Amino acid sequence: MAEVIRIRVPGDAVYLKWVHTLTAAILVRLPLSGQKKHHLLVAMSEGFTNAFLHGNQQEPGYSVTLMYEIDSDSVQITVQDEGMLPIDSNIDHLIKPVHGSEESGRGLGLIREMTDEVSITHEPEQGNILTMKTYFNRQCGKGKAMNEEEAYGNYSQFPR
Repeated sequence: MAEVIRIRVPGDAVYLKWVHTLTAAILVRLPLSGQKKHHLLVAMSEGFTNAFLHGNQQEPGYSVTLMYEIDSDSVQITVQDEGMLPIDSNIDHLIKPVHGSEESGRGLGLIREMTDEVSITHEPEQGNILTMKTYFNRQCGKGKAMNEEEAYGNYSQFPR
C-alpha cells in the first residue's frame, strides 16, 4: 500500500524554498541515489514554479496542492494548481530545449529529462495536474544524466 503525503501551499514564490526543503525531507529516506534525489528536487521546484506562475497566474489567494505517493518501487509527485490558465495535456509543443539560452520556459523540459514519467492534465473545477514519477531501480530520468550546473542553470539560489 502506498504512503501518501498531501499538503496545500499558498501559490507564491516565497514558499519555493520551503517546498524544496519539504521535498528533500521526504526524499532523504527513500532508496534513491543522490543524483535521483537531486533531479526530483529540481523537477519539483520547476513544477511548483509553473503552477503559481502559469496555472494560477500569480493571483493572491490561490494555492498549489502537492502530493507525494511512495510505494515499494517508486515515488510519484503531483503538483496541482487552481487552473486559471488551463494547460494542454499534449506538452510536447510547450517544451523548449533544456540547454537553450532562454531564461524562462525550460521547466517542462527539465522535468521530462529528470523523471521517468511525466504527464499534465486539466480537470475543470480542479485545475492543472502535473504528475512526475521516478522509479527506485532505474537510471536517472528519461534523458542523459545532468550535473547540478546543467540542471540548475540560473537557479543556484535553491538549497541543495
